[in-house]
Amino acid sequence: MGSLTLGFLFALLVKPHWSQVSWTPIFVDEKSIVDLWTSKSTGCACPYNKTGNDCACCTDGGCHCGLAAPNRCAQCGIQQYCTNMCNVTIDASTIAAQSNKTYGQIKSPSLEGPGTCWYLLRPDLGQRVEIQVHRILNIGRFNGTGCQSGVLQFMDGEDPTALASSKGIQLCGENERYAQPVVLFADKSPATLVFRIEESTIRSQFLAYFSFSSNSSPQGVKFQPKGGRRMPDTECDWLYQDIGCQDCLLATPGYPGVYPSHITCQYHLTTTSILTKIRIKFLSLKLPHK
Repeated sequence: MGSLTLGFLFALLVKPHWSQVSWTPIFVDEKSIVDLWTSKSTGCACPYNKTGNDCACCTDGGCHCGLAAPNRCAQCGIQQYCTNMCNVTIDASTIAAQSNKTYGQIKSPSLEGPGTCWYLLRPDLGQRVEIQVHRILNIGRFNGTGCQSGVLQFMDGEDPTALASSKGIQLCGENERYAQPVVLFADKSPATLVFRIEESTIRSQFLAYFSFSSNSSPQGVKFQPKGGRRMPDTECDWLYQDIGCQDCLLATPGYPGVYPSHITCQYHLTTTSILTKIRIKFLSLKLPHK
């Protein structure tokens, strides 16, 4: 049997150019004046006091926060985290049933470090977890090789206590506004976003949107590997065999979003005959500067 093993430097270097990164469109129209779920801070009936009209008005998919925050709405299905969106489990089937949405907003609390918040995202079958980061404030700093004193980290799995400094995708910065969002995808489900501050700060915060992206939807990102299978007990290795593999498709982890650093991925391409030729066609190749 012939075989070809590719120890991809490609997997370590490929990064999509921001102008060509695809993400799921999340529309905030003119009705969303305050935030994604609150159209007005006052002017609507209070759910706990039908005679008053000084409570927030909610947009489609939004539920009132109640007495604890009378001038705010939150997404139905996770409204219990309205006053403190920290250590949150976001389940795709729950928010779809209660808000009729497959996307939402994560606006972290303003942490006075040190402190940690985690966000566990559980997609339905046939979905990918997608994160779009728009703003970070006082979340560590880049020391030339990685983040120190604070990090916003996205990784596979649902155990936020297993945070490892070299795993997943990391963002940090003192005050970053991303005109185009930093787009992150998780190829395995579920996934966890961890917000960690290790130093004393006055205000540390981030703003992001999440989406459970359907692989079969005509909108948004539809990429999924084709023809191969993950190799067990590896971080990101795949096996592709010539039997039953026509026009197979492979990509770096989290494509077309940012991929993790400090990993090596191998794509094993095997044939049942030494006469079989293997042809690789690169459809997209994005390299960082230098």
